[in-house]
Amino acid sequence: MDQAARRGAGWVRRDCLWPGLAAYYQQQGFTLVREVEHGKYRHHMLARRAERIDLSTWFSTGTPSLPGGGR
Repeated sequence: MDQAARRGAGWVRRDCLWPGLAAYYQQQGFTLVREVEHGKYRHHMLARRAERIDLSTWFSTGTPSLPGGGR
């Protein structure tokens, strides 16, 4: 998120084949945009707005300070 925001990107996109990984990404704040069947595979396409993250607390304490209180 942070690197994408620093580079001026508005969105971060993910695509995966596994429903469990798609569910994990959704827990991390990504939204399922669509699912597409391609042969015997189902692609899960997700997106999330890029945002700056203050990592200083994480590096000094070892505890993540994630946006939205850690989804």
